[in-house]
Amino acid sequence: MKRRMRYAALFLAGAIQLSSMLGGAKIAFSENLTGAAESSTSESRTGIVSAASPSDSASANLSGLQPDSDSAAIGDLINSQYAVVYDLDRGRIIADKNSSEVINPASMTKVMTLLVCAEHLPDLDKRLTVTQDIVDYVHAHDASNCGLEAGEQISARDLLYGVILPSGADAVMLLSREIAGSEAAFVGLMNQKAQELGLSSGAHFSNATGLYDPNHHMTVKDTAEILNAAMKNPTARTVLESFEYSIPATNKHAAGIRLSNLFLKRIKGQDTGRVSVTAAKTGYVRQSMFCAVSSGVSESGKHYLVVSGFASSTWQCIADQAALYRSYCR
Repeated sequence: MKRRMRYAALFLAGAIQLSSMLGGAKIAFSENLTGAAESSTSESRTGIVSAASPSDSASANLSGLQPDSDSAAIGDLINSQYAVVYDLDRGRIIADKNSSEVINPASMTKVMTLLVCAEHLPDLDKRLTVTQDIVDYVHAHDASNCGLEAGEQISARDLLYGVILPSGADAVMLLSREIAGSEAAFVGLMNQKAQELGLSSGAHFSNATGLYDPNHHMTVKDTAEILNAAMKNPTARTVLESFEYSIPATNKHAAGIRLSNLFLKRIKGQDTGRVSVTAAKTGYVRQSMFCAVSSGVSESGKHYLVVSGFASSTWQCIADQAALYRSYCR
C-alpha cells in the first residue's frame, strides 16, 4: 500500500513538472508567432525593407544620416561629383561623396511628384483629358514627355507610369492640375511632404517636373529619403520597379503607348556585382548634368539605395551607379 502511494506521488510530481514544461513551451511558441507577425506587418507596411526584417535603424531618416567611421570616401572611383550609398537594412551610409551639398535634382524630382500623386488620387481609373496648353508647355520647355496629344483621354493610373518611365512632363502637368488645381498648388503639397519626411533645410521644390530653377534644390541624401518613402507606398513602388508599361489604346493613340525605364534596362547589362537594381529614376538639366537615384537587392537579400549626381553623360551615370553597387554592396 505504502509502495503504491509513493509511486502515485512520484507520478503526480512528474505530471506537474511535465505540465509546467509544456506550458512554458506553449508560451514561447506564442511569442515566436507574435514576432513573426510583427515582422510580416512591418515588411508589407514599409515596402522597401527586407523580407528578412532588418533592424529598427533601417527606418531612420536617410536625409539626416551622416557618414560614420566605417563609411568609405568614394573619391575618384566615379565621375559623378555627388553620391551616397546606403545600407537600408542597417540604416547607415556605406559611402559618400559630397552628399550634404545642395544640388538641383532635375527629374529625380518626379519621385516626389509620384509619391504625392499616389497619396492624393482617390480613383486611379478616372480618365483625364490633355489640354492644348499642356502640350504647348512641353514643347516650349523641350521637356521629356509621353507624347500625349491635346484632347487625349487617359487614366490617372497610366499617367503615373508616364511620370516615371519616360519622365513625362505632360503626365506631371495633367496630374498636378487634377489633384491641386494648378502646378503651383501641387508644389505646395510637395513642400509639405518634404517637411513631413524631415528633409534637410536645403530641400525646396519650385516645380513638379524638375526643370531648372535656382530655388529648386536638395541634397542627394534628401533624394534618397524621398525614394525610400516612395518605395513604402505600394502604388509608387509598383511604378518605380517597372521596366516597361503599355498604355492601352486611347482616342488619340489606337495602338496605345509603350513606355520604358531605360535606366533599369541599361544597368541590367552592367556589372553591378551581387546586386540587382530594382527601381530607379534619372534626371538631367545642364546645371546638374546626369543623375540617378536607385535601389537594389543583393543575392543575400540585403537592400541598398544609391544616388549619384553630375555625371558627364547618360552612360557615365549608369557606369557610376554600377560601380557604386559593385564596390560597396554585398
